[in-house]
Amino acid sequence: MWKRFYFVTLVLWVPALSKFSPESVINKILDRLGKSLEYVSEHHDKINVDCLFGVVLAGAILDDTVGYPGPYQERARAMKAKTREIYAKTVPLMQKQTYWNYFAKHVVVPQLWSKLLKYKFSEFRMAYAMKSRVEALFSMKTYENYSEGFSDQCLSSVINSTLNLKPKTICRLSPKCEQFVESLEKGSGYILTHKLLLLQVARVRKCTMHPKILSTAIKKVCSTIYTETISVEYFMSLDDIFDLFLEQTLLCGYEGFADFLKIPWLEKIFEVQHDTGCFPVGVERRGKRETNEWADGCADHTTGLGTAVLSLYLNYIIKNTETIVLTSEWF
Repeated sequence: MWKRFYFVTLVLWVPALSKFSPESVINKILDRLGKSLEYVSEHHDKINVDCLFGVVLAGAILDDTVGYPGPYQERARAMKAKTREIYAKTVPLMQKQTYWNYFAKHVVVPQLWSKLLKYKFSEFRMAYAMKSRVEALFSMKTYENYSEGFSDQCLSSVINSTLNLKPKTICRLSPKCEQFVESLEKGSGYILTHKLLLLQVARVRKCTMHPKILSTAIKKVCSTIYTETISVEYFMSLDDIFDLFLEQTLLCGYEGFADFLKIPWLEKIFEVQHDTGCFPVGVERRGKRETNEWADGCADHTTGLGTAVLSLYLNYIIKNTETIVLTSEWF
């Protein structure tokens, strides 16, 4: 009884799209991204590893953007250089801290994440909002078996199996971690995004696991994530899960799923971003565990995600300036 066909609501966004040209959106993204990077740079001695990972992903995405010729190439190159600068001055400080762990040392590595980004719309757009997905997201029972700490243990297993980065290394996972990975559509919130990240880390670390076809597994997880995102947007508000929403957009958008790169969602990101360039956690009911919140109301984890997501939108729109409106699902 709670099912709603989501595409019906999408047509309401057509007027919003019509007032933007790709060029104006690109320039606005560049301005906002520049502010975000400057903010992180100024606070580099206070950010956590997750925020730095966002900067690393932003740099990897910008690296691909710089390779695309056009009028925005030089500004993108300058921002790519800014991510390198932040990384270079932050890592020595973090290496002195106890939280400089396997994840930081073997995953927060710029050269692992650069790739050619290609985008396409999938059948995700035919998904409908479901009240049950919202209820599961905010139910404590959902998180009884799989905590963030548990997914961290599974990530450590992948890293331990691939310290030499040899291709086709077998990922040695515990039975529970194997079950966690293989139950692709189970879970909610950060459980799903961490499951996706586990698959992505396995890929960049050249590690093989079940399911063997990573691209199929990744698509299946992103399909579930998409349904969750549109369900929260329809029945509640993206403000309620803003940090999670950014993580969902980043990880699935990085896989080339253009369904996650909606112009109305970009408008929401602009709306939430502070004038200084940082991002607040928002009023979400389930916060990210490892987040430092500052006096200005911003959070390092969310700001790192926001920076990477802006880089992703920049890449996507630059590559699709001629067709983005005509091929979008809101036209």
